[in-house]
Amino acid sequence: MTTIIVGGGCAGLAAAHTMTKHGAEVLILEKEADPGGRMRTYKQDGFLMDMGAQYVHPGYKVARELMADVGMIGELGDIPMNNIQMFRDGKWYYPQPYGSTMERLRTQRWRTKFGVNGLRGLQRMTDFVLARAPQIYEGSVDWFMDMESEWFGDFVKREYGSEVLEYFVQPVISAITFAEPEDIGMGFGLQIMWTILCGRAAVPKRGIGSLAEALVAEAAANNIAIKGGTPVEQIVIEKGKVKGVTTPDGFIDADTVICATTATKALSIMPDLPDTLRGPLSRVTYTPIVNAMVAVDKLMSAEGSAGGVLPRRAAIPISFIGFNSARSRGLAPDGCDSINCFIYGKHAYTMFDKSDEEITRRMVAYLQELVPRMPKKILFSKIARWTEANYLMAPGTCAAVKNMRDNHYRDVEGLFLCGEYMYTGAYESALAAGQAAAQAALGMRESI
Repeated sequence: MTTIIVGGGCAGLAAAHTMTKHGAEVLILEKEADPGGRMRTYKQDGFLMDMGAQYVHPGYKVARELMADVGMIGELGDIPMNNIQMFRDGKWYYPQPYGSTMERLRTQRWRTKFGVNGLRGLQRMTDFVLARAPQIYEGSVDWFMDMESEWFGDFVKREYGSEVLEYFVQPVISAITFAEPEDIGMGFGLQIMWTILCGRAAVPKRGIGSLAEALVAEAAANNIAIKGGTPVEQIVIEKGKVKGVTTPDGFIDADTVICATTATKALSIMPDLPDTLRGPLSRVTYTPIVNAMVAVDKLMSAEGSAGGVLPRRAAIPISFIGFNSARSRGLAPDGCDSINCFIYGKHAYTMFDKSDEEITRRMVAYLQELVPRMPKKILFSKIARWTEANYLMAPGTCAAVKNMRDNHYRDVEGLFLCGEYMYTGAYESALAAGQAAAQAALGMRESI
């Protein structure tokens, strides 16, 4: 009988890939017209704009494994992380020495703003994160269980001081997690700071969506059906066993279902989950984001900067401005560029009901104020709204989910849960969970 995968995002595509390698028959049901989830890339007039995920960090084992499987590993290009600037007191600074002699002098000026105690706190925090680095992996939670009960922002403020929190940690955290440090758990905070402090990452030269496209093409070549625009209304469970799924087109019988959705979606389509599964999933929370992508006829990274992060004390609703040409020149036509503006947290909520035109107008106004090279006119824009952009890993949540994985994962016969919430908030976590769920469905492991 066919295995049904509910959701064609990161976890669902990774699960399908694993099932395909072992000859299983699979049907993917995806509510959006196109699969890919956070791994989608928008294409227009020679521009490639990543709508969600962008980077392949050094520890992304499953992402690299999948890329190797589909012949993409040669398309990865390494990029430095020290060409991302920080905004403070109306000016941009490189936090690590980079660029011209004048820019390097400005880096020293930025550091002096922390004061003696702030610089000591910054060094102690760096040492602490790097000491933990060998254990950090986004596809596991075991490495931070000893610190799982604390909010990251509270920890940083207590241990390293307000200056370090407000002008280094908070801008970095909000740029990548799209939340405030006080709203995320220790594991999420540590993995993000390690990502920045390790100094390098990689990107697919044609955008992260090229991995999703390769996995979809592989699925098609192996006769795996992907039905886009097909939301699952319910995963039917009777007497502790999966019976199938209901869609707007009717009921589909199945004795194996891999639910590769967010935790909140899983709860909404499985009213008959036992408390051993419902309880941990109910603890999972997410942060929203609006990604405003703007195409321009100028190379924004020509002066070396890849963009920058902004502290909340700047009172600007943008956490990160990114110049995509710095990631790969293949993402835009020659001499052109695209810019990502991430509107995060509570600011994103206020933008969800605004028109694309209004969001674009506001973001362009901010860019013209903040970025000296910003042209007066843009070519076009694309707005992506994510109501559940990242899993926040609030204290206690990862431990509850880990207990579910270890002791209750198979409490419903034929049901296999997966998604980024199984481990950490990164899309590597979603890929790893999808792979593990498929292996469990194939009888290759007992839990994930």
